[in-house]
Parts: sequence; structure tokens; C-alpha cells
Amino acid sequence: MQRDIAGWTKLYRPENLIYIVVSVIYAGLRILNFKDLEPPRFTPDSSDYIHLANFSLFDLKFWTGNRPPLYPFLIKVVEQDLHALAIFQLCLSILAWGILAYAIAKQMKDYRFGGLVFTLILLFSANIMIVPWDAAVMTESLNFSLFALILGIWFLQIKNKSWILISVLTLLTFLWTFLRETNAWLIFILGVGTFVLGVWQRSKRNVTIGVILGLAFLLNYVSAGVSNSMEQRWVFPFLNVVGKKILRNEERVQWFEQNGMPVSQELMEMEGEYAHGKNRRFYTSLELAAFREWVIEDGRRTYVLFLLRDTDYLFIRPFLDPGYLAVAENTDSYQPETFQLLLPAEIHKLILFDINPRILVWIGIAISILAILMLCLKKNESWLLLSIILLMFFPHLILVWHGDTMSLSRHTLLSNIQLRLAIWFFIFFLMNEYLSKQQQTMS
Repeated sequence: MQRDIAGWTKLYRPENLIYIVVSVIYAGLRILNFKDLEPPRFTPDSSDYIHLANFSLFDLKFWTGNRPPLYPFLIKVVEQDLHALAIFQLCLSILAWGILAYAIAKQMKDYRFGGLVFTLILLFSANIMIVPWDAAVMTESLNFSLFALILGIWFLQIKNKSWILISVLTLLTFLWTFLRETNAWLIFILGVGTFVLGVWQRSKRNVTIGVILGLAFLLNYVSAGVSNSMEQRWVFPFLNVVGKKILRNEERVQWFEQNGMPVSQELMEMEGEYAHGKNRRFYTSLELAAFREWVIEDGRRTYVLFLLRDTDYLFIRPFLDPGYLAVAENTDSYQPETFQLLLPAEIHKLILFDINPRILVWIGIAISILAILMLCLKKNESWLLLSIILLMFFPHLILVWHGDTMSLSRHTLLSNIQLRLAIWFFIFFLMNEYLSKQQQTMS
């Protein structure tokens, strides 16, 4: 009886009441917006995922197709009921962002400020970059949700080092690797960092997590290139890069030719074309047979060498013209033309930092430096995790920018969200430090 009373007392704490009320209102708004999206929404890529879902789990084509296997697996689980898939994406999104909002709010010393933080994070997740994708048969919604879940559990385990949380975090990160190609490379960077940190700290937990993340990357890398054909999933974006970036630049063409790429008049006619351009000539032209053989055998390796030879192009060029990060560039998620967010426009602009992308990037650089300084001063895990999130934005954007040229604003959506969200986290943590100091002064 006393335990039941204690449980109800805990539930009715002011901070918990704030979380419950705000969560209910938030879920209601997301559901109303979802209905206006007329789910499910189909995109040019949807057919690829549906096609792969038709293969048996015991068929190698399911695991090595032209798309990573997690999303086709999800389509298979719902038995290709795409309306049910959209509902699942909505529910997971509401849950994931709720967990992240709760995890960050619990880092705050003052419960009232924690309630404000909780509300602002949920408002952030109701933006135009996130909401419309719940209805689309695409990986974006699931990608955002798993990202939010991973961050949320990452922050929760600061105060609770249970193996359950660590295991769930590792499992989600492992799965996230098989959703989009860029995720695998991010996990590789994170895995190496975790492993090195574990060796330095003599932490078996971190070494184990690093090994698991490294294994996830290796499995994804092998499955992406095991078919030894033009249907490998890295080939299409690579051909986009060839048509849009390499063939348009005489110096680059010369360098690739000197490093083995067969250059012909037929190939040069593909200048400015995407992989499927001119009736898929990259894939079908007899005159480009030698080029296709080079792509399969040496294309990926040669491209990496090309990037490594010019560090300015590799590290700086993606940030010189970041117009693709503009909010206005990220509204094409195949929603109905009449669709409108329920979030008022003024709040939406404020919550999303709707500013010039160049200024946004410079703010990101500045607060990354400040976050590292705060980490050195405070030496706590919250500032460590925030520093990692901020610093990971830069390789994240570099990977996407160099990895493909098609739909760049869509492909950079997650890194865009990552930066804008991290700016809010920085503000929250800085305010938390200030309020904590005020409380200490008053006491």
C-alpha cells in the first residue's frame, strides 16, 4: 500500500505532470498533421524498397540489393501494408522525440527549466524537416527517429549505467547502420573513437561497444559491394558524382584518366547527367563497357584517393556554399500541396533557427569550440556528448556532400537537423550552468 502511494506521489510531481500534459498535446498535434498528409505518400525511391521486400530473407539479393536492408525488412514485417507502415513511423517518431526531450530535460537542475526544455525539443521535432516524412515510404522518418532514440538513450545512460540501457543503445546504433549508407560511415568513426577511448580508459564496456560498431560497419560495407555488379548500392550515387562533378571539370577528368578511368567521347557526353540520365546510358551503352568495368573494379578506391589528394576540396568545399541547408530547401518531402504545419509560422522560424546557412555553419563552428571549452572546465559527460554531436556534424556533412549530388538538400536533412538541435542543446546546457550557479549563490 505504501509503495502504491509512493508511486502515485512520484507520478504527480510537478515535472512529471508537465511532461504528461505537454506529451499529450504534442501527440495530438502530430496526429492531426499526419491525417493532413494523406498517407502513405509514394516517392521515386519507394519502389526500390518495396521491390527488395519481395525477396526472401534467405535470398542474398535481399541483403545485397541497391538499398540497405533495414527499411525493406520493415516493409516485410508489416506485410507491405504501407498505411500501417506510415502509422508505425508516426508512432515511433512521437516516442523517439519524447524520449530525447525527457532525457535532455532530466539533465537540468531546475525542474521548471526542464519542463521548458522538454517543450522546446518537442516543438523542434514538429518542424517541416521532420513531420511530413512520417507519411512517406522512405527511410527519412525512421532515420530521424532512430537518431533521436540513440541520442535520448545516450543521455539517459549518464545517470543510469545499466547494461540494459547500454545494450539497447548498442542495438539501435547497430540497426541504424543498415538504414542509410552515410550512417555506416558515421558509426565507423564513432566506433573507432569509442574503441580508442575504451583502450585508453581500460574500459571493457567501451572496447566491446567499439568492436560491435566496427562489426556493423564491416557487415554493411561488405553487403554493399558483394554483388560485384553495377547494381551495388554505392554505384548509383558514384555515377551521379561522375556526371555532375568529375566530367564537368577538365582537371579532374585528366586526373581520373591518369589513374585508370577510361575516358571516351561517349563518356564525356554524360557531362552534367545523373546516373539514370540519357536513358541510363551509364548502365547500358556498349561504348561504356570498359568504363563500367573500371567503376566496379577501381571506381570507389580511385575516388577516395582523389579526395585525399586535395584536402581543401575534401574538408572545406562542402561548407563554402551551404545553401542546401536552408529551411526553404528542405520542404520537398512529397507532401500534398495544401499541407500546412499546425505549428505557427513565427514559432517555426524561431525554433528552427531559420537563418542564412552560412551564418548557421559559423554558429556551429563557434559553439563547437565553446562546447569543448565547457567540457574542459566542467569535465562532465553531458558536455562530452554535446561536443561529440557538434563535432560529428562536420564529417557527417562532408560524407553526404561528397557521397552524392542528387537531392542534396534531402540527403543532408539529418546533418541539418543535427546541427540545429545541437545549438538548442548548447543553449540549454549553458542556461543550466547559469541557473545552477544562481541556486548555489542563493543558498
